[in-house]
Amino acid sequence: VNQEAGFNTTVGPHSCVFTDLFNQKKALEDNLLNFVNCLVPQMRDSRDSMQVPVTTYTCHIPDIHRDLRVLLALADCPNDGIYATNGCRVIVNTKWKAERSLARLRLIIAGIEVVNFLSINYILDE
Repeated sequence: VNQEAGFNTTVGPHSCVFTDLFNQKKALEDNLLNFVNCLVPQMRDSRDSMQVPVTTYTCHIPDIHRDLRVLLALADCPNDGIYATNGCRVIVNTKWKAERSLARLRLIIAGIEVVNFLSINYILDE
C-alpha cells in the first residue's frame, strides 16, 4: 500500500469479470493481471510502500471520477469533512495520480519564469 495515500487506487473492470473467469477456470489476461498487480501488488515496489492486510472496494458508478458535476460538487462543498471520506479520498487521489507529472512540470516552468523576471529586474536596475 502506498504510504502517502494509505491506499492503492486504479481504474479497472467490474468484479463480475473476475467471478466469471474464476467460474470458467480461465487464467487472467495480461491487462487484467496488470490491473490486479497495480491494485494489490504482491511485491514491494518502493521504499514508500508497505505490506499490510488489504480489503478491496469497488465503485458501482462507472467513471464517477471523470464526471465534472461530481468534481465540481466536491470542490464547492462547504464541509471540509467530506475530504476525509474514503470515496472522496479515492477520487482526489486518482485525479492527482493523473495530474502529478504535469503539475510538477508547471511548477518548474513557473520557477524558471520567476528567475527570468528577477534577472530582468536586476539587469534593468543596473
